[in-house]
Amino acid sequence: MEDLDRKKLGKILRELRKEKKLTMENLSDEHLSPATISKIERGSSKVSLKKIEIFCDRLNYNLKKAPTLSGVELQTKEEKENEFNQIRFTMIDNYIHSNDYKSALKELKEVILDESDPYRAKVFFLKACCYHLKGKIDESKKYFYKTIRFVESQPKKFNLDNIKAHCYLKLCQIAYFRNDFKLALQEAKKGIQCFDDQMGNLNLKYALLENQVIYLELLGFRQQAFTLLRTLWKEKENIDNIDIILNMYDMQAKLLMRSQLYQDAIQNAKRGLRIAISNRNIGRAGELWVTLGDIYKRMDFEHIALKCFLTAKEMLKKANRKQQIIEADVSLGELYNRRHQWRKTKKILEPSIAQIDENGPYLIRYIQALIILCECYHHLQEIDRAETTYKKALDLSRQHELHKLEYEVLLKLVDFWERNYPGKENIYLKKFLDHAKKLEKGGIKIDD
Repeated sequence: MEDLDRKKLGKILRELRKEKKLTMENLSDEHLSPATISKIERGSSKVSLKKIEIFCDRLNYNLKKAPTLSGVELQTKEEKENEFNQIRFTMIDNYIHSNDYKSALKELKEVILDESDPYRAKVFFLKACCYHLKGKIDESKKYFYKTIRFVESQPKKFNLDNIKAHCYLKLCQIAYFRNDFKLALQEAKKGIQCFDDQMGNLNLKYALLENQVIYLELLGFRQQAFTLLRTLWKEKENIDNIDIILNMYDMQAKLLMRSQLYQDAIQNAKRGLRIAISNRNIGRAGELWVTLGDIYKRMDFEHIALKCFLTAKEMLKKANRKQQIIEADVSLGELYNRRHQWRKTKKILEPSIAQIDENGPYLIRYIQALIILCECYHHLQEIDRAETTYKKALDLSRQHELHKLEYEVLLKLVDFWERNYPGKENIYLKKFLDHAKKLEKGGIKIDD
């Protein structure tokens, strides 16, 4: 039996011995020592076939059924267990994507892995995802970092599907939803730095790049966002995740709009809309309708913009994205203010912001809604309410280091005080000038 696969046979015999609850000493004698048994189980090529036959006899294993290097190999118990675990992890992933964290956690508790099994990292990662679904965000973060540390302490094979980079994607999203955009950007960069092309999962790489674009734009680094987005467009043919593609069209349209390249911005928004509609992605379509409306609003095509925003609200309602409706309401409020329809603005935005957690993921739109409401209150002669709302917008902008919004609020406060408390506007004028200098030093341009 020159074609005997000694390593596979060794695994089979070791598992069979353990199943029979026998030790090497139980099976050894003057013909077969414990050291020789150990070599057989490790697949050593230095053990004679005669010794292997003796060991097989003692375990009642038919050597003729042993796996060969060229023939059809029998699955060992270990291989079957590995296959079972892969199916189980796919099942757990399915539960998580269905928001059923209870079933996912129940399955995870039943997973038993050897210390040397690379899938141990997957267990930590999936537990983190479950805690995230459960709303235990700090516990979730702890497990994502635990996964990272575990992978870093192990050989390369433990970084299955770039699981370390996947942890950083989740961590940057957590930071984003907590409105810590600087941390979100840092975590996204770490994810790209540790991404290993040889480990696969390219969509993960594109998701990390896309998140970087979003955070750069939010922090005011538009040129860097544009440059990174161009890198993503070069890879478009390799991206098969529809959400990433739609986000790319949305971000491209927004960046082009802010650079006053309106026709190009419209084309990108329309292309994204066509893809969203054809894929029945109603939520993404709602987001793109808001972006398209914003472009038309900047072009002073107010009647078209109005239609876009109202369509966006309908799409977001149908997609059950109730909180995200503030995206459309902010743009509508701004449009009504422009038309001096102050009461319409108040009627739309007051109930809209009541639905939003000011520490949640729609903080920027929340602050923008406050700014628009301030102008509305001012013209309705609700002066005290306007001042209180402006100060709240300023505090939130500073707390979360949203420099462009802070700049905008300070500028409006200077105007507000000048009109209502003549001579006292210098309080905010100095703060405004100091902030403008700070932004200039940081390389952030205010040109929107």
